Amino acid sequence: PSPVGNTLIATWAAASDDVWAVGEWGALVHWNGTAWQRVETNTNLTLHAVWGSGSADVWAAGDEGLLMHWDGEGWASSGGTRGAYIYDLWGSGPNDVWAVGAYGRIFRWNGQGWSEVTSGTSSYLRAVWGADPGDVWVVGEGGTLLHFDGAKWTPAVSPTTEWLVSVYGFASNDVWAVGDNATIVRFNGTSWTRLTFGG
Repeated sequence: PSPVGNTLIATWAAASDDVWAVGEWGALVHWNGTAWQRVETNTNLTLHAVWGSGSADVWAAGDEGLLMHWDGEGWASSGGTRGAYIYDLWGSGPNDVWAVGAYGRIFRWNGQGWSEVTSGTSSYLRAVWGADPGDVWVVGEGGTLLHFDGAKWTPAVSPTTEWLVSVYGFASNDVWAVGDNATIVRFNGTSWTRLTFGG
């Protein structure tokens, strides 16, 4: 069992014996293959996201600019998201990490520091995933779909106005997003379509 009673929101694993989970009230726990161990974060802010490129490079982010980094030895606070509420993290590697959140704010890590980039929207952004460094998708409020082509973010035509809260893909022409009211949308490399949910 987890050693915390708080709601856990996100998880990421480097291996079956190296799993991180984050959540409300600064909850941060680690699975070593045998037991869950709690990590003290010295905050009561919610952590919404965790992602890593490997066992010695893990990021966790959340409310009010809360951003932390694990280097294999310990967690340390990291600036760069300037008070933003971050809801998801994804990267193509240790020198290319994206953070997305409230009011359309997007940040990018280049291996040296975080910088804010123009998203072109003020909508809440809930999730990010990429096929490669030059092919990244962000989804969010009101069916928001944004695409990064390696140079800039541009909006895509969305088949829904429902909130989209998660995105994942298998290739540049096979990307899925899901959201409120059983919404499922899929990108085929050309356009997004909404799929009928039936059971």
